[in-house]
Amino acid sequence: MVAPAQPSHRSSRPLRVLLVDDNHDFTDSMAELLVLSGCEVQCCNTAWAVHPRVQQFNPDVCIINVQMHVLNLWNIAPSLWALAGNRLLLLIAIIGCDGLKAEEKPMYVRFDHHILKPDHAEQLYKEFLKFIIEWSQFC
Repeated sequence: MVAPAQPSHRSSRPLRVLLVDDNHDFTDSMAELLVLSGCEVQCCNTAWAVHPRVQQFNPDVCIINVQMHVLNLWNIAPSLWALAGNRLLLLIAIIGCDGLKAEEKPMYVRFDHHILKPDHAEQLYKEFLKFIIEWSQFC
């Protein structure tokens, strides 16, 4: 197990992270790791719930599986930044194991970072924790 880092927030509140993935096991595992790191975490397992959850939760970071089975979320970034208004919002795209399809490559640039989804949540946790810690210094 990775030793949990402690991402902080300038306002001294926990960093808010929204996990968006239709794989419940994945979001549950990742949420547990992030909570152990001191983050406040909420999960969204359907694409239709993302906008209302962002409005209600006001996350600092959204980690989004952009290739969910029911609805592709490549185009969601501009609307999430609009919902954030003047708040900083870090968007991390999780891309399935098959990587980017040719028609999707122009879309991923709308996200701050993109990470190929590994087999285990702990591997992904290591990858994006560095982004979250760096980003939390600006929030």
